[in-house]
Amino acid sequence: MAPNQAGRTPRRLMKLSRAVALFLEERAAAGAPKSTLSGYGSDLNQMQRLAQHDSVLSFTPDLVRRYFLWLSENGCRPSTMARKYSALREFARWGCRKSFWDRNPVDQFDRPRKPDRLPRPFTPDERDRLMRLELTGVERVLRAVLYYSGLRVTPICNLKVGDLDFSPVCLPSGLVVPGSIYTEGKGGRKQAIPMHPYLKDVLMDWVLGRMETARPQHWVFSHPRTGRPFRRRLVEKIVRGWGERAGVLSCTPHRFRHTLATDLFDEGVDSRLVQAILGHRDPKSTQVYMKVRDARLSEAVSRLPVWDPSWQGRPGL
Repeated sequence: MAPNQAGRTPRRLMKLSRAVALFLEERAAAGAPKSTLSGYGSDLNQMQRLAQHDSVLSFTPDLVRRYFLWLSENGCRPSTMARKYSALREFARWGCRKSFWDRNPVDQFDRPRKPDRLPRPFTPDERDRLMRLELTGVERVLRAVLYYSGLRVTPICNLKVGDLDFSPVCLPSGLVVPGSIYTEGKGGRKQAIPMHPYLKDVLMDWVLGRMETARPQHWVFSHPRTGRPFRRRLVEKIVRGWGERAGVLSCTPHRFRHTLATDLFDEGVDSRLVQAILGHRDPKSTQVYMKVRDARLSEAVSRLPVWDPSWQGRPGL
């Protein structure tokens, strides 16, 4: 097809793969975080490969239906399908604004419902066994960051020396914060996490001892030979090894985050402060940890002894 008078290919003749690339470029220019761009790119390219033709006209309700059917047949979890739906919806809205198609191909589909799943913190015994493991080097530092900061894996992998501030800050209340970790949460939101004194000592020893010529742009967690930052799979592998040593099943990095939040609630910390530490935009995301705490309290109460020998227990208790 010949280009139009402006020297550009008519929008309806554009390749779907090219439209995906343009969408990601615009999102990047608007300041979208790398993690979001990576997820959008993976989901949209996955969908695009199911199209019969590489054309924006192939992005139809039928393609969307086939894509989610394919995901379901391949064992995709509802929570993952909900995330992929969001990527397709944003792309579809963007394409409508660009006049690639007249109607939003995603509108007729409902968002897959995420299952209501409670956080899975370690039990106090599991937590203690993991935290008492004799670890050295980078694993000791990684464990401290996972628990005392509550950061997700991706921000941890992206931590640089310049994100660490070891300068103590005296609050109006008189409390002294040993230092702070500056990071980026979901949606590109900036976040400052106060350091626990132990975390500060571990990080300072690591940065100053391992990196005598440390620069702000250096990764905190990197391979000693290549200098490349840790990736999610490596962190998951390391943490899984801790679980095997400590006898903790399903030992994943994210459970340290769940454990920190639950422990903070157990210490009586206000939910708004827990929300700030975890970087939750929606308070409901934080309140779900209260359900875990309530379940622990109910379990603890049910274990109280009974001295009446005639009591055999009532149904339902």
